[in-house]
Amino acid sequence: MTDVAVPPESVIRPPSGRRDGGDMRRGKEHLGLAVWAILAYLLVEYGRPQFYLPALGYLKIGLWLVLVGLWILLFARKHPMPREGKTVVAFLALMLLGIPFSDSPRVSIDVTQTVTQMMVSGPLLMMIALDSVGRLRRVLWMYVLLGSIQCLQGILHGGRGIGGYFVDENDLAMLGATVIPAAYFLVSTGKNALGRAVGFVGNRLQFRFEIAF
Repeated sequence: MTDVAVPPESVIRPPSGRRDGGDMRRGKEHLGLAVWAILAYLLVEYGRPQFYLPALGYLKIGLWLVLVGLWILLFARKHPMPREGKTVVAFLALMLLGIPFSDSPRVSIDVTQTVTQMMVSGPLLMMIALDSVGRLRRVLWMYVLLGSIQCLQGILHGGRGIGGYFVDENDLAMLGATVIPAAYFLVSTGKNALGRAVGFVGNRLQFRFEIAF
């Protein structure tokens, strides 16, 4: 029987002394335009900087984000649209087709525009862009941070929101109900003390708001 030569360990080991997936474990994963667009959407719609700087409202940032989202979905997506995404698109098409038959076309147009902006800049992009734990964690951190700010705003102002999707304590309570499990996941899986501390504070703020209102 012929002996088989085994290459030395230095040949087997990945280049630069890294283990498999080293870049991802170090948090150096390239986010890509779609993930940055999702983060911008969360900042604009959940952080509402235009509330604190009214001049930003004239820039129509939300509309620009919709156009960026459409461009990514049509020409720059790296993954095919899943079945759930196609269902969302079909629902948006039905909303658009139903406008002429509505009792109040103006209201139907406003609702269709709001839902389209929400879906194109947010969930639809998430379906094709959040293809790794690293990307998902970054989006969740942004969501938890902004949700905590919104609930703190509600605690300090008697349950009133700052507009947009968050007008009263009911809107903020629904937000808190989704932020709490996300914050718990980030706290329980975080690898550094600062990250766990931030997630813990966010989680406590959400519970405080839910109990108060």
